[in-house]
Amino acid sequence: MTNPYGPVPPPPAGGAPGTLDANQKTVLGCGVMAAVALVLVLVAGACSPDPQVGQKAVPGPTVTVTARETVTAPPAAAMPELVGAGFADARQQTASLTGGGLTAYSAYADVGLPTDHDDWTVCFQSPAGGTSPLSRQTALTVHLVAAGTKCPAEQGGKLHKPKPAPKPKPKPTPTPAPDDEDDSSSSTGGGGGGGSVYYRNCDAARDAGAAPVRTGDPGYGRHLDRDGDGVACE
Repeated sequence: MTNPYGPVPPPPAGGAPGTLDANQKTVLGCGVMAAVALVLVLVAGACSPDPQVGQKAVPGPTVTVTARETVTAPPAAAMPELVGAGFADARQQTASLTGGGLTAYSAYADVGLPTDHDDWTVCFQSPAGGTSPLSRQTALTVHLVAAGTKCPAEQGGKLHKPKPAPKPKPKPTPTPAPDDEDDSSSSTGGGGGGGSVYYRNCDAARDAGAAPVRTGDPGYGRHLDRDGDGVACE
């Protein structure tokens, strides 16, 4: 029977079916290398940096910003209110105000300030509470009373009332010495007669009927009026 497709070509010489010859291997190797090269180009393109990254930046105008720190001044020191506080507490409150410390005195003029007066109470202070500002040269003083003692109405008052001065004793009235005359009156019966009348004692005045003898009466004398009321021999 005749083959309608023509004669069958003879098998290639020198090799079995399915075996590549030298030319085919060369073509295949070149194709593989081309594919590998294409892959490398694609990878390199994907990893290449942005072209703008390499461009040099153009410098712009320079802006200078100056920051200033705001410092708030501390409040000026003021004199605290010390009246009614103990001296130890007052000294602690004023320790940082001035360099001169706190000077204490007694509020009473007739009471001395002991060496240990930490428990004494402040009655008066200088400067007054709230005074501001205070300089380092400001003198701080307080006037104190012992604990439990009432403050005086004013600084320098006296706690103890002065004792009244004793009244002087009246001087005794000297009694005049009687004259050495006769017990009887120089005139008879105590009458006028124009002469002075003298009674040595009240018995003589009574015997003469002249008692009582008043100031201005004849025969009145201080030696007869012992109590000095102006009436003798009562």
